[in-house]
Amino acid sequence: MCKNCIGAPTKQGALLKNVYKKIRETKRVFWPSSMQT
Repeated sequence: MCKNCIGAPTKQGALLKNVYKKIRETKRVFWPSSMQT
């Protein structure tokens, strides 16, 4: 159970990071001028 508790959030966090990165890349393609921060 402990392994699941520690492993699940890590896996979810990595997945969320991946999705966020994809969204940022997509936003850069569609709105390059407004997304330059």
